[in-house]
Amino acid sequence: QAMLKFRRDVKSAQPLLHPSLKLSRDGTPSVSGTDEEVWRALGFAAARGYFFQMDLIRRRMEGTQAELMGPSVLENDLKQRALGLSYYAERIVQGLSRHEKTALGGYTEGINSLLGCATPWEYAALGATPKPWAPSDSILLLQSLFMDLSDSTVHLLESQFSTSGAVLPTGCTITVDGRHLADPTAAERLAEYLAQQDS
Repeated sequence: QAMLKFRRDVKSAQPLLHPSLKLSRDGTPSVSGTDEEVWRALGFAAARGYFFQMDLIRRRMEGTQAELMGPSVLENDLKQRALGLSYYAERIVQGLSRHEKTALGGYTEGINSLLGCATPWEYAALGATPKPWAPSDSILLLQSLFMDLSDSTVHLLESQFSTSGAVLPTGCTITVDGRHLADPTAAERLAEYLAQQDS
């Protein structure tokens, strides 16, 4: 019932909010208008099909999964918060050009326009309320994609180091995305250092 209600609410609201947005049978969006109108419509379309998944990724990256999924994921949340990805996502947004901020702002408005007219059915099933989307949340999704396509070992080391309270060994520099810039062999040296700390 929650899924059917969500679909009905979206179907009735879409022509009013984004009249130029058309979706093919497989959900591919087609839209025309100004740049801002197009970005708003694309945000609406993305949220229409995938908001719950987008929210899960956002929560995983910022370390707030436990708010939705309970204490079983709290340990992962603490590790993610130690990385400070939300802070850096906000800084990235601040550094965008005016045109980029307009596009991202329109996309964000489109996502939130979906939430304003319908509650994704997964939240009804969980008895939860979805959080509004922020521009920095889209950056978190891109950061997640980067991390998924990168060496997971480096990011595990990053998380271990951030939560260990250990002193960074001389010659190693760690950035939030897990890239070690000061020394090409820093990742290997950090792994050895952490192993020594554990022994």
